[in-house]
Amino acid sequence: MNNFSFCNNPRIFNGTPHEIKFFAQGDTEFNRKDNRFVLKNKAAKATIIPQSGTRPLKVNYNAAPFIIFQVYGIDIRANDFARRIETLYNFEQYDIIIVSEAYAKAASSAGLSPTYIDRLYVIDEPIYDEGRIVGCHRLRHYMALADPLWYTYNYGTSPFSAFLAQKQKDFG
Repeated sequence: MNNFSFCNNPRIFNGTPHEIKFFAQGDTEFNRKDNRFVLKNKAAKATIIPQSGTRPLKVNYNAAPFIIFQVYGIDIRANDFARRIETLYNFEQYDIIIVSEAYAKAASSAGLSPTYIDRLYVIDEPIYDEGRIVGCHRLRHYMALADPLWYTYNYGTSPFSAFLAQKQKDFG
């Protein structure tokens, strides 16, 4: 990865089973009663990231237990909740891999490659319309595994860049 690619034209893979729509803050309002953002302008123009590929990334759970061995005629079974996490085989080609929150949580706890986990992003601030999610405001880096200085050195930005820029502005 080079600095230019990530900062100006990131390579994005949408691993969800649907397109992702991004709406501007001005097209939404915060509903205090439901404690969420709602779309106030139904004709709002959204930036769309289409689903990548034909199969979304997902976590498969082994629903059928199977016998590992027997002891004194008692079946010793495998964990009924064994999971298999589908990964993107060519993940190095992408800077951002958009996944569901459930996938990101399972992948981060499964001991997958840190360079894979570091590319996972989920939607942030979902936007609702008539009770269902229709888009979001932005993406959130699921888990930053590297030191913030590493991001700054490699990408020219870090998860803390906005905070540091504001502090520099406030204190000269």
